[in-house]
Formats: sequence, structure tokens, C-alpha cells
Amino acid sequence: METKNNKNITPIYMILGVIFTSCLLISNIVSSKLVQLGPWSITAAVIIFPLSYIIGDIMTEVYGFKAARRVMWLGFAMNFMMVILFTIVVMAPAPVWYEHSEAYATVLGNTPRLFIASMAAYIVGYWVNAVILSKLKVKTDGKHFGVRAIISTFFGELADSLIFVPLGFLGQMPFEELVKMLILQVTFKTAYEIVILPITSKVVKKIKEIDGIDVTDYDEEYKLFG
Repeated sequence: METKNNKNITPIYMILGVIFTSCLLISNIVSSKLVQLGPWSITAAVIIFPLSYIIGDIMTEVYGFKAARRVMWLGFAMNFMMVILFTIVVMAPAPVWYEHSEAYATVLGNTPRLFIASMAAYIVGYWVNAVILSKLKVKTDGKHFGVRAIISTFFGELADSLIFVPLGFLGQMPFEELVKMLILQVTFKTAYEIVILPITSKVVKKIKEIDGIDVTDYDEEYKLFG
């Protein structure tokens, strides 16, 4: 198997990229919806957004940091395009008999505040997740994927929530509820990773066997842009 960084783009890599981008777009569409979970409130995005981190772990583990970063920026570009198109569609005049313009705008007319919050949180959180997973792989000589995935996910999700929750909802809900939302999101997303970890580990192993790739990022600079 390969241990140096490479630019191989395999069919599996492309499929993972499509699934990753789809999870990101869907999660950003539903992020403005708040869900009541017992005494706590969380964004509906926690239902699907953790999958993007799991796929990010798979891509970083198999194909390396640079390959994961490439998909990160692809997801950002597609989300930006989606927001621009939604904005144009919302602003376009509707027939006088069409009664759902306001509801359509409420759901798809992402506010600049939420867009900035979600994108800033996504970039920082995903980068932190990929960097930690990659660095730990170097230090452990590629062993203990499960432990590395949980640690990287926790810190990635923590960075994501510390940015998204305050930027997106500060001033719109009681501060105590905001803190609860932040803690619950990090806890829920990390628990999500732990529960699905057996499947993730098997998927990683299978992809390495099929593609014959297992990148370890020796001497990687971990630049955000590259």
C-alpha cells in the first residue's frame, strides 16, 4: 500500500466526495430548524452533519490530508453556489396566485448570518478534524484508527460548535440555552461517531484493500490552502 501523499482520484474517492458534499448541503438547508430533544434545543443539522465528519475521517485516513482538504473546498464551493442560487430564486417574482413564497423564503432563504456562521464553522472544524487525525496517524504509525477518529471528531466538532452556535444564534435565544445547545451538539456528534465507529472501521479497511491506498502524511505542512 502507498504511504506517501498522492493525487490518485479513484471511483470510491469520487463517491465519498459526492456523499460528503450532499451531507453538507442538506445539513445547511435544515440548520435553521431547531429540534427539541428532551429539555434541550439543537439544530436539525445534527441528524446528518456528523456523517460528513465520518466521511471526512475515512478520506483523511485512506487518501491523506490533501485529498480530504480538496473535498473540503469542493463542499464549500458547492454550498456557496447553492446559497447564491437560492437567493436568486427567493428574490425572483412569483405569480400573484402562488401562496408559498414566504414559507419558501423562510426555509431556503438562508440569512447571511447563518451562512457565514455555518461556513466558518465548517472550514475550521473540518480542518481541525483532518489535521488531528492525520497527525495522530503519523505518531501511532497508522494504528488505533478508532481512538484517533474519536479524538479528532471531538475536537473538530468542538471547534465547529464554538463558532457556529454563537455566530448563528447569539442574541436570538437565552444565553443558557445557547450554552446547552453547544454542549449537546458536541456530545451528540461525538457519540454519533462512537456508535457508528465499528462500521466506519470496516469501511476504511475495505477501501484500503480495494484501492490499494493507505496514505500517511509524513512531513505534511497542513496548510488550509494549497
